Amino acid sequence: MNKEFEIKKNLLDLKYNKYLQYYNTAIITLVTYIITIFIAAITGQIHYGNVIFIIAIIFSILIILLLFGLISRYKKNLTFILKQIQNL
Repeated sequence: MNKEFEIKKNLLDLKYNKYLQYYNTAIITLVTYIITIFIAAITGQIHYGNVIFIIAIIFSILIILLLFGLISRYKKNLTFILKQIQNL
């Protein structure tokens, strides 16, 4: 096999593994955050109707949107790298 081909494939494999790790971490973080909010709501740790609650809701929405955006971005990178590997 061609050395240049092997080097390119190995670099793409490393890049793929990096984005796969980011993707998995973002999913785990999102699920953990949602479960934590759910448990806090069930156990009464969240007090509804005050200003801090509204700030917490806004903060939570921003975090969840950020995590969804990261998951989407990492998924696109993973599919792009797979296409590059297939084209080699």
